[in-house]
Amino acid sequence: IVSQNISKIKLSLENLRCNMRNKQNKHLGIEIDPELHGKLRYIAKYEGRSINGQILYLIRQCVKDFESLEGEILVELKQDE
Repeated sequence: IVSQNISKIKLSLENLRCNMRNKQNKHLGIEIDPELHGKLRYIAKYEGRSINGQILYLIRQCVKDFESLEGEILVELKQDE
């Protein structure tokens, strides 16, 4: 149980570092049906994250999984992006 709590604390700290406001971050608005929203909220709470933190975690995992199969995605950012 202690190791599970430590893992949750580490994940929460990782989310805090990754979710700190950055003026260069992009805003992404999505529509989600109430049932899926409720389930996402449940999972996020269970894992010690905000809903936003959970979505960012899932997106990062998706990119990590993709890149492990297909190789690194190189992104060229423009100055105004």
